[in-house]
Amino acid sequence: MRTHPSIPVEVERFVQELSSARQRFLMTGQWGPGAPRAVIRASWQRCASLVTPSRREVPLAAATEAERHDLRLANEFLLRASGPVLRRLTDYLEGSGYVLGLADARGRLLELAGDRASLRRLEPAGLVPGADWSEAAAGTNGIGTALYLGHGVQVAGPEHFCEGWQGLTCVTALIRHPYTRQVLGALDLSGDYRLVQPFFAGFLAAAALEMTNRLDGRQTPGPGREPPFRLAFFGRGLGLRDRPTPAAAEPWLKPGLDGDLRRQLQQQQRRAQEAERLALAGGSLSASLDLEVTLQQVAEQAARLLDLEGAAALLLDEDGRPDGREAWFSPRPYAGLRRAAAGLLRDETAIATARDSSEPVVLSWPVGGSEAACFTCALLPLQNPRGVMGLIVALRPAVRAWDAGELRLGLALALQAAAALENARLYATLQQHHRHVEAVNTVNQLLSAVPDPAQNLAKILERIVVLLELDAGLALLGGPGSGDLAVAARYEACEARRHEASPVVLAALRQLAELAAERRAPLRLCGRTCAALDQAGLLQRSGLCDVMLAPLAAGGGSLGVLLAGSYHHRQLTGANLTLFASIGHQLSLALKNAQLQRAAGETEALREADQFKNRFLMMVSHDLRSPLTAIAASVEGLLDRQDRRLARGDSQLLHNIADQGRRLARLVDQLLDLSRIEARRLALDRDWTELPALIADAVAKFEGLQGCGSVALKLADNLPLIYVDPDRMVDVLWNLLDNAYRYGPRGVPATVEAGYTDTELRLCVADRGPGIPAAERERVFQYYYRLERDQGSHRRGSGLGLAICRGIVNAHGGRIWVEDRPGGGSRFCLALPASCLASAADLERGDVEALALARRPEAV
Repeated sequence: MRTHPSIPVEVERFVQELSSARQRFLMTGQWGPGAPRAVIRASWQRCASLVTPSRREVPLAAATEAERHDLRLANEFLLRASGPVLRRLTDYLEGSGYVLGLADARGRLLELAGDRASLRRLEPAGLVPGADWSEAAAGTNGIGTALYLGHGVQVAGPEHFCEGWQGLTCVTALIRHPYTRQVLGALDLSGDYRLVQPFFAGFLAAAALEMTNRLDGRQTPGPGREPPFRLAFFGRGLGLRDRPTPAAAEPWLKPGLDGDLRRQLQQQQRRAQEAERLALAGGSLSASLDLEVTLQQVAEQAARLLDLEGAAALLLDEDGRPDGREAWFSPRPYAGLRRAAAGLLRDETAIATARDSSEPVVLSWPVGGSEAACFTCALLPLQNPRGVMGLIVALRPAVRAWDAGELRLGLALALQAAAALENARLYATLQQHHRHVEAVNTVNQLLSAVPDPAQNLAKILERIVVLLELDAGLALLGGPGSGDLAVAARYEACEARRHEASPVVLAALRQLAELAAERRAPLRLCGRTCAALDQAGLLQRSGLCDVMLAPLAAGGGSLGVLLAGSYHHRQLTGANLTLFASIGHQLSLALKNAQLQRAAGETEALREADQFKNRFLMMVSHDLRSPLTAIAASVEGLLDRQDRRLARGDSQLLHNIADQGRRLARLVDQLLDLSRIEARRLALDRDWTELPALIADAVAKFEGLQGCGSVALKLADNLPLIYVDPDRMVDVLWNLLDNAYRYGPRGVPATVEAGYTDTELRLCVADRGPGIPAAERERVFQYYYRLERDQGSHRRGSGLGLAICRGIVNAHGGRIWVEDRPGGGSRFCLALPASCLASAADLERGDVEALALARRPEAV
């Protein structure tokens, strides 16, 4: 149900939503978020084929003075009956910014009333005598839409179809024939949409009823017209009760002066009594702030004030339907009357008419039985600042017809009742808000007190279910997806049910939780009103009637789902779901924080272990250097001595000790380099170096150490000089060649390729080995990593060579990677940036030191 807000912020939000919905409808013909109420949607669809939405001028049905005179003359009886009411309303609305308009049954404006400033301001909007405000001429507007629907309406701001009157609010009530209930005209109140007030609809409806009442004594029957009859009821089952007006009171006979005075005195006396009774009723309505008590008082005071057989007061939900909160009072109980009234309240058409028109609706229907044949029912809208919040259902026998005075009195009571109910509703909302805040604080304190919410989830779940006054709860942890959610905690308030957890029940609850996890939004389900058959089936199998579900999500990830429900109908509202979602959000944050704390602790432990490892490696490496150097020198000395011949076995042992010593020394050097790289302390002794000479040194060192290894060269001509640490780059090439030798087939040489472009120099070492899988090409450069296929082999390797190569290349500002070699094998490539390159001509033209300083990259 679209409401008419009166708070400035709500008004602007209301206007923006409707403006967007109107543009969407005009462009696509579809409805989306912010769509207007059903009455306006239907009017827009009618007007789309009748009028241009960009219209800014209202067409004139009577353009000349003569035509306007004829129009007024044709409706003289309506103008005469409405004159006193218009004058009184004009005085009442002085300076309010609103203008009163009287239109005939075809939507043509007959008369306007209001202060001069308001009339001048609203004249450009088309509020001039003779203007045609029917829907076919002016689109959706108060007068035209009310005449089309047959009941009063309120059209606010962008609810108008045409652009010319988007800034207006129009409240319209219909003036009917006092006997036939035929629509004779419309009374309209128009002004700036920001000035809308919630009581305008009832206020105008009462004025229209008064005009109808005055027509009873002003309209003269035409030739051949039958004598008038009093209205018995209208709406469903429209009919007239044959009770001719006595001749002495026939409305077309002119009464004398004494009769007028007597009637005025009686009318004043009756109004004074009504005012007194209305004041007493208002005092009773305001005596309590309890919503249920106030609702009961509304029904009782309506029955006593209007002398009814029975009265009911009910509230409507956000969609304009009865929300189940109602009260009934009958001073004279009548068998079957309440049952019949309950059937009437299920009539959506009657409720929608009273809700949308904001004016009384009188209906009649048979009750059955022998006590009476028919009853009449007046639906009186309860108007609050946001629209119609409920209805008063006034019941009386059909033999007692409703007149304008009684309906006006009922509307006055409805206004007071709406104010009292709104105060009670706001008080109930405030109390509920306080309870919700207290519940959230309690849960927050509990979550703050437990060290690890995941380990104390059962206790937390029990506290949540008790705070919400529900019967059962379930916490499921894990990501969304079939089978991923696992029950982490379960609570049953009923002792007898705590051990009843059949697989069928748990499966149904898990499927409900999966539904909430997939939607990533809180969910409220009721077994009585659930429309989806699959959800209703799951509720039935779980044994729960009302269920709330809240996904546990934090940091963009899903942690699980929180579920709580009851085995009996509890009328859970949107506020309950909001509270439950807030609690679920708190629990999500607590679980996520606990995860982060555990991860932070593990990370800190790993960091400390890593620091200890680095210190240990550096210490051991330094301590091993001295004994290794002494051992190597001793062995070399023994092998070099010529004065003593060694046995063949002794010589072989000494050579083996020397080889293993060199290997251990190289491992110590690698560990030291690794420590420096991780600490970002790798020092580079850069110098301008010829790349062919550097490659030749590395190849010679490799072939000398490996003995049987061979290397093929493919070097481009005129390679530039490179500004690098030559010793470090020789180590890189040696590691890559050693890697190619160990994994390549025997007798097939490794290949060193070198080339350059304007932006970088590329150096590659290629082999014909088994290659490296694509998934592991990045991981081979990690510390201590070896391919899974090599872990069980007898190939030597520490897993440090490639990692150190990457560290050295990165320190020079370059990059290193591995790729497949055409024809089989791998190609390890490194690229140095242009800042490391210079031709011989560059060195000849400039100062070598200045060029080196200019080419030096950021410190490593």
